[in-house]
Amino acid sequence: MRFDGKMVKKPWGLEYMVFEDANVAIWYLHLRKGERTSQHYHEKKDTTLVTLSGMVSRVPEVELIRRGQVHATMALTDAWVMEIETPSDKLDLVRVGDDYGRTGAPYENGEHIIDFDPRYAYPSSEFPPHG
Repeated sequence: MRFDGKMVKKPWGLEYMVFEDANVAIWYLHLRKGERTSQHYHEKKDTTLVTLSGMVSRVPEVELIRRGQVHATMALTDAWVMEIETPSDKLDLVRVGDDYGRTGAPYENGEHIIDFDPRYAYPSSEFPPHG
């Protein structure tokens, strides 16, 4: 699946890819205040999460998550998080818990993949509505 020029709608916000090559992918995640990603892990990749703006439940601001480590991120305020995946494999996802009924479900597809909205070209403190 190609994500170039696309955004992925999530119940907690949205995400979009800003860079990808054979070894790494970089995604921007916008989490709405009070929302949380699924509790999940990756079998094949390591992930680094960097808080760009806002406040999330994770401490420190930068965290390396090794393959197999269960993790989730809760937005204490509207927040932008940069996700760096090594290797690039968005479908490497095992959900073990989810506030939105997605436990055990694969990565989003179909109607969740939409054309890129230029209001999200760069993470800022402005949070355009999305639904």
